[in-house]
Amino acid sequence: MDGMSPRATGERDATSRVPVDRSELNASRGGDASPGARGRWSSSGMVAGMVKARVWCSGAIVAATLGAPGAASATGPAPTVEWRWDRFTPDEGAVTLAATVGGWVFDRRFPDYQEPRMDFEVPLLDPGVRGLVRARTAEGQAIWARWGDIGFRTLVLFPYIVDAGVVALGIHHDVDVAAQLFFIDLQSFTLAGLTQLVVSRVTSRTRPYVQDCADDGLSTRHPCGESREHRSFHGGHASAAFTSAGLTCLHHQNLPLYGGGAADTWACVWALTFASLTSVSRVVADEHWASDTLVGIATGWLYGYLLPKWLHYDRRHVGPATSSPSDDRGLKLRGWVPQFRPSHDGGVLALTARF
Repeated sequence: MDGMSPRATGERDATSRVPVDRSELNASRGGDASPGARGRWSSSGMVAGMVKARVWCSGAIVAATLGAPGAASATGPAPTVEWRWDRFTPDEGAVTLAATVGGWVFDRRFPDYQEPRMDFEVPLLDPGVRGLVRARTAEGQAIWARWGDIGFRTLVLFPYIVDAGVVALGIHHDVDVAAQLFFIDLQSFTLAGLTQLVVSRVTSRTRPYVQDCADDGLSTRHPCGESREHRSFHGGHASAAFTSAGLTCLHHQNLPLYGGGAADTWACVWALTFASLTSVSRVVADEHWASDTLVGIATGWLYGYLLPKWLHYDRRHVGPATSSPSDDRGLKLRGWVPQFRPSHDGGVLALTARF
């Protein structure tokens, strides 16, 4: 085979195939999906608001997909994208798969409680923020709920489709980097989704709109008496949004996916701004208390930024390995793993050292 030569690197290497899990796309299904709008409002105003929301979000993701790489290319050739950190391991794949199966079983074996287990407000914070930002009309709440749903779906898909798919695989033609990004994203979203599902079912906190339930069975726009009204803690939309923002910031901080510099910084700023708007929209729509959203933001940042940083990006490999069983840092050589890496002129058969 052309271009094949043995070589050794000093990186700890492992790969894993994990079935594509859709649970992260439903990270808030157990606690954040908005029902169809109920109540009395102008249908024409609602449609106009939904159209504006779709146009705004579509323009944002198109700009994120095309604008940043184009801006980077105008300053010169983009730096080479290469994975230089700890790789996604079979152990991580097993944990991700177990979390997927565990979430599926938990969702079916432990249904929503019909009565709340947590029915309290954080003094000053929850009633104060709700009174300040909550939309007062059914139409207003419905529009903000739709904006939140669009933001949630956009942010969940962005790391997969744009960064791993369009940029790493389509523009840089690097299968290895695309695969690492995909599996790290999958792990973070899966764990964040499982945490939100379990916590929302166990705590069973009442949503804020329940306070306004009237004799006609409606609270502004929400129907009362449904099991979903006890899924307030913590915010699933906020958790998923900041998981995505954390992943985007972390990837672009360490990889010049958009050419490096301002363009990759812009990707992080865009993701954080969009995630913040998505999180706030849930409070304006009266779906969550402010404390629900703050805990969701913290949980998302934990799984989207801190966890993958600790597992991967904090352990950068900077040079090739030697044949010595240990180096000056005391690393112990545990063995060699053969690996085939495709390239533009064929491929490379590599031997990777495991320490």
